[in-house]
Amino acid sequence: LERRSPGMWSDNCPSGGRLYDLEATLRSIPLWQSDSQVSGGAGVTAQLQNAWLNLYIPMHCGGNVGLEPSYIFRSALMSGNPLGDVPANEQGRATVATFHQVRPYFEGDYYPLFEHRVDENIWWGYQLDLPQEGRGMVLAFRREQSPYAKNALLLHSIDKNAEYEVLDKDSGTTSRMNGLRLKSIILDIPEAPGSRMLFYKKL
Repeated sequence: LERRSPGMWSDNCPSGGRLYDLEATLRSIPLWQSDSQVSGGAGVTAQLQNAWLNLYIPMHCGGNVGLEPSYIFRSALMSGNPLGDVPANEQGRATVATFHQVRPYFEGDYYPLFEHRVDENIWWGYQLDLPQEGRGMVLAFRREQSPYAKNALLLHSIDKNAEYEVLDKDSGTTSRMNGLRLKSIILDIPEAPGSRMLFYKKL
């Protein structure tokens, strides 16, 4: 097929991302990893599917029916997102802008920050880092039944002797932070479920 149609795109969608075949993956990209994101599984289910796929198949796509800054939208964020029902208003524009802001970081290194568990009483999240550019992002989730409004995250690929500029996506504030503090940053997520998104850049 590739010889007959150079540049052809092949979709790869087996059973919600659980049965990807290595040979098929070498020749295709998951353009729609699962129907769960658009059928009620856009929270923890999307988080866990992406957690495994990000380790082995960084470039993958799936539906997203949430709007920024919702828990659902951020749970289903991945390198490719067909966005559903995005209104032509301020929130719709913010949703598309956040997706474009996040997408380049999926070309970097992926670090899970918590255990891969389905429990609703825990935190979950990950870090994306572009080491050659000295910048990255962190996305953390406080799940629905988690009693903890604060949690410490141990970040990777952070120079403890450097200074960083840190953008808090949720508050819109930018601050300077030394690498030692950033590496073991403490995040506050008052809502459950809720999320927090940070971008950092080495100065």
